[in-house]
Amino acid sequence: ANERDYRGHNVLGNIHEAKGSHVEAIASFKRSLELCSSQKDILLKAITISVKAPIDPQRAKVWADRGTRLLPGNPAVFELKWHLLSQEKKKNYSEMEKLISDELSRRPRDAALHIKLVENYLERELYGRAYQQCTSVEATSAFNDSAEWLAVAANVFNNHKNLPQSEEHTSELQSH
Repeated sequence: ANERDYRGHNVLGNIHEAKGSHVEAIASFKRSLELCSSQKDILLKAITISVKAPIDPQRAKVWADRGTRLLPGNPAVFELKWHLLSQEKKKNYSEMEKLISDELSRRPRDAALHIKLVENYLERELYGRAYQQCTSVEATSAFNDSAEWLAVAANVFNNHKNLPQSEEHTSELQSH
């Protein structure tokens, strides 16, 4: 392949991706984008692969930032940002909640996002907020066909009724 031909680097990137060589695929796509920066489809591939690849979090953050600018609202960009936040040793639950909330403003009918938000509340022991989120979503009947959502909501509702009223909000009061 010609070193200055972005298309050749795309082909190489696709070959590496098909072989499961994610780091090499990202390197090829990166070089392609250096030669022709307007390829949003290649940027999207690099972002998608970055979730799977064992690459440096700072480098992945560069892909996420670039995706935020050039592909606003793209679910793959959200997934990379979520992946990066989830990999941190000390989880920043507030930042995770903000990321999910921002994404929910773009994709309110995505059950997986609502599940992530409820799970975020549960991990932080914010049972009242988890219950409120489930109640709010259930009022819309938007996800009655999502077994995963229904399982999460049922779990929250079942556990909520077993919580003494005073324990329900203890964690929430401590977090404010």
